[in-house]
Amino acid sequence: MENIMNTILYIIVYAGGLAAIILMLTLTITDCRSYKEDKENREKQDKRDAEYHESRMKALEKK
Repeated sequence: MENIMNTILYIIVYAGGLAAIILMLTLTITDCRSYKEDKENREKQDKRDAEYHESRMKALEKK
């Protein structure tokens, strides 16, 4: 009886460990994707800001 209980306990602990590893991998992959998207969005925004600044400077020079 004790062996069966220990076996069940080991299975539960093993399943919990696998779940934790899968969760860590999922969070890591999600974080990497999010960082990449944020970087791309920042670059696009910087480009838009530079274009806006340039157009504003041209508009001010005409006045």
